[in-house]
Amino acid sequence: MTADTRARILDAALSTFCEKGYGACVDDIARRAGVVKQTLYHHYGSKDSLFREALTGLVDELLVDLVARSGSVRQDLLRFAESFQAKTLSEQGLALHRMLVAESPRFPELARAVCEAWQVAAVELARLLHEAMARGELREDDVDFAADMLL
Repeated sequence: MTADTRARILDAALSTFCEKGYGACVDDIARRAGVVKQTLYHHYGSKDSLFREALTGLVDELLVDLVARSGSVRQDLLRFAESFQAKTLSEQGLALHRMLVAESPRFPELARAVCEAWQVAAVELARLLHEAMARGELREDDVDFAADMLL
């Protein structure tokens, strides 16, 4: 499967799941992605796998802005905070949150995966803050607390 096809499928899946929850029809996702249903099952195996992949992909996307560095800790933190806020408070971000709350009893491992992704973000953010403190760009303080507060 090409990267473009994969991106279309995951985007269609995420949009459909955010609109309709887990009860979304795989036919609707396939139609939206411009592929046949068999393509979804061939590459993802099941609706559950596609659901997990779409949601964890969105969480990963939220964290991408944290990894890109400009050289200025102030600019990096502002860029990350603005992007994080915009994405989490967007219509899709709020729909994701509602869906995760609704579906976590059925998919506890998905809820765990999202929590683990947040932990990765907190660790990466703490590392960025620690490096800035070591360079003297930020005053020394509890990096883990600061990362949690920013998130």
